[in-house]
Amino acid sequence: MKYFILIIACFCSSFLYGQRHSVSTNGVSWGTLSLNAEYSACIGHKQSVHVLFSWNPWTFGGNKKMKHFTVSPQWRYWKTEAYLGHFLGANLIGSRYNVSRGFYRFDGGAYGAGASWGYAWLLSKRLNLEVQAGIGVVRTDYKRFDCGMCGDYLSKGSKWFLIPNRLAISLVYVL
Repeated sequence: MKYFILIIACFCSSFLYGQRHSVSTNGVSWGTLSLNAEYSACIGHKQSVHVLFSWNPWTFGGNKKMKHFTVSPQWRYWKTEAYLGHFLGANLIGSRYNVSRGFYRFDGGAYGAGASWGYAWLLSKRLNLEVQAGIGVVRTDYKRFDCGMCGDYLSKGSKWFLIPNRLAISLVYVL
């Protein structure tokens, strides 16, 4: 079995441009106490694919929470070369959440798509600083509860939102 996994890994990596990969973390997400990491790989001289994972498991005093688990794959087209300079991106987003807001708690899921612009600065041979901003359309399906530890079920609903779905100041380590 381990040889099968090794063969698949070698086969898949042969499609990657120069086998360049990166891992990064978003400082803006850390500001909301969300644990996050992004993995990326080059798929051409000017293209890369990224997968972002974000998780916030915390509940604060008074049952305040912004719990979520989010996965967001992204494709980027770089103006000069991958991991350097300007880029445009297209992303998908999927999230499961449990959030307190005002007198209510919302429990549900969200999915959508968006576009972004960003810029990456080379800090050293392996370290980059990257900024990114984007907007997207997201649909959310939720159940609404009274706030409190065991709030009563009130209603359910679905809504579409136009939201900023990418906002990042990231430290990137290029492998």
